[in-house]
Amino acid sequence: MAGRRPRADAQAVVVGLALALILVGCKVPVDAPAPTSPAPSSAAQVRFAAVGDSLTAGTVMPGVLVDPPAEVSWVYYADASDSAIFVGGWAHAGSTSTMQAANVTPVDADVLIIESGTNDVLQGIDFAQQTADMDAIASTIRAPSVLVLAIPPLESLADSGAVTTTNVELEQLAFARGWDFLDPWKAYRLGERWSPGTSDDGIHPTLIVHRSVGGTIARFLDEHYRKPATSRAE
Repeated sequence: MAGRRPRADAQAVVVGLALALILVGCKVPVDAPAPTSPAPSSAAQVRFAAVGDSLTAGTVMPGVLVDPPAEVSWVYYADASDSAIFVGGWAHAGSTSTMQAANVTPVDADVLIIESGTNDVLQGIDFAQQTADMDAIASTIRAPSVLVLAIPPLESLADSGAVTTTNVELEQLAFARGWDFLDPWKAYRLGERWSPGTSDDGIHPTLIVHRSVGGTIARFLDEHYRKPATSRAE
């Protein structure tokens, strides 16, 4: 019948149900953000410094390493990974190891990556000079770990054996110093030449190769230097 007030017993049932819901822990939905997992600590990322030539600086003018790095550099893709972060260094197109040693400044890094020797080989510089320069670079950065990269194929020297010889010397130097050595260009070598379609000028890799090499280096950093993540304090 219209206008009738609710009965007392009906009101009691409603109150009882409400109390029961509270007692069993049910809650009325509210407009609140869903809980999220704590973000991983940035300390878990490997902080790397890079020293090198145009392969590290990027093949765009003015050909110097910047932060953030150019997309035509392996540094850009290693930095974009979840496991590594670029923290500085020095690289310049056309630079020799001597130029690199003269210009590098201290950087707080977990790993120093040295990509050096391509221009030394092209200019006929003795490996003893490169050895002294790389020692100087490592002494300036003073990172706990050093990773030496092989030089890539060089079409103009493909018949000389100079690239193979230099890479053997680089690997031996790394072993003697207690450093690590990695050939990130291995998948793109055809003898001492670039595999077809992987370099436009016989010296520098294509953008696709830079991307792949950056990923290869990032995986190496992750597997060899990355420490377990720690959660941020709440």
